[in-house]
This record gives sequence, C-alpha cells and structure tokens, in this order.
Amino acid sequence: MEIRYLGTGAAEGIPAVFCQCETCRKAAKQKGKDIRTRASTLVNGKLLLDISPDLYFHKLCYDLDLWKLKAVCVTHSHSDHFDSQELTRRSSANYCHIHSERPLTVYGNSKVCRMGRESFKEEFGKEEDPSVVFLLAQPFSEIRMEELTVIPIPANHDPREMCFIYLIEEGETLILYANDTGLLGSEVYDFLKGKRLSLVSLDCTFGFNKYHGGTHMGIEENLAVVKHLEEAGCLTPSTVITATHFSHNCNMSHQELEQRLGEAGIRAAWDGMMLKWK
Repeated sequence: MEIRYLGTGAAEGIPAVFCQCETCRKAAKQKGKDIRTRASTLVNGKLLLDISPDLYFHKLCYDLDLWKLKAVCVTHSHSDHFDSQELTRRSSANYCHIHSERPLTVYGNSKVCRMGRESFKEEFGKEEDPSVVFLLAQPFSEIRMEELTVIPIPANHDPREMCFIYLIEEGETLILYANDTGLLGSEVYDFLKGKRLSLVSLDCTFGFNKYHGGTHMGIEENLAVVKHLEEAGCLTPSTVITATHFSHNCNMSHQELEQRLGEAGIRAAWDGMMLKWK
C-alpha cells in the first residue's frame, strides 16, 4: 500500500488566507513544510480520501493523473473536505475529454451525496451524470475497490451529519485514517479490537494547545486514542503513528511540531509526505 498526504492543513490552511498571526507570517516566509494546504490523502494512486478545494494545486504539485482515480471516500460535507463543484469538472459534457464513460464512484453520507448531485444540477441542469456516481456509505459496512477494502467508521465531529473516519485494508496492511474527529466512541474500539494497524493517522488540529470543542483533537487527545488502541491490541512495534490536519492555532512551525510530537512517538505529517508498505 502507498499513501500520500496531499494536504495536511485544517480549513483555513497555513498560512490562512486572511490571517496575520505570527504562525501564518512565519509560514509564508519560510515556506517548505510549513505550508499546509487543505486535507486530502491519496491511496495507491486510485483512492482519494476527501476532495480538497486545493485538489487542482495538488494535481500540479505532485504530477497526479487523477483520471486513474477509481473512488473517493468523503469524511463529511464541510467545504475543506468536500469541494463538490470540482467533481463536475470530470463531466465529458464540457470539462473533460475522456475516451470512456467509466464513472468515478464517490462514497459519503446522505448530505455529501445530496450536495454532489446538487452541484451537477446547478452546473448542467440535471443531477445525474455518467462521469460520477454517488453512493451512500454506511457505518461499519465494507466498500470493495479492487485490492482495497474500505470501512467507514463513525467519527465524533459534526452532530448534524454522519461523519466518518476510514479503515483501509490491503492484504496485511491496515491503516486508520482519523480526521476530522474528536475522541472516538467505545463502539469504535470494540470494532477495531485485535486489528493490527500498520498506520494510525490522527487529527491534531490544535497541536499542544488545549481544545474544549470535542470535535477535533490535539496531542492530548491523540495520546488518549493511542492508549485505547494499545488496550484494544491494535498496535505493534512497527505501527506508524502520524498527526495531520494542523491549524495555525497550533502556534508551531513544522519543525517545532516534529520535535514535540516525536518525543511522544508521533510523526508530524507534511504536504507531499509518502508512506509505503510491501
């Protein structure tokens, strides 16, 4: 399995569009790993986790052939994770000169599916288009995609909709992709019990700052999740634990996050970071 973090920032990105805080000003000057676009991750070059509003930049930056995408799994409908209008650019009607009507399958909650269809209706006057198919994802129900098995798991994020994190499996490689979410429910650990994870990717929106909202995480919540996963028998000596979805509210550069998180055994992800398993 191969995963690539295309974007590792929260909704506002780093530097944020209109912000003049010290973290944003330093990131704009230093660039490199301190620049964070909105969160999205590519698995095996064919499964996209969330459609970031920065997808076009990601295509250019990482020389991506997005025609090879087979499916998109959307965590939730918030605009930094689901740019539904971008999907209309795949339609052969105007924007995409393709040689096949192979549709892209998009999995998400009911709001994601509705918003996606509404974008096509707004653009072309009809909800259905041969280029994209929207399918309802169900908690703990397997999605099969060639060599990958993907399982949506309930997140703790926006109570107005069913938000998901995802468990992704290929052979003996198993990754838990967990943003946007706060602390996970007991039913999640019951489901994961005994599953040996190769990678745990955690929301770390607030870094080392205390967050009281409960719908995102910082390092304190990350460590609590890691402890629960240990107790559930999910971690091995080779399990990689990463933190992603950073906000400028962390008030830290990438180097500072890397050092502090490293002390806790967690790797700070960056835009373009790639991980591979045989």
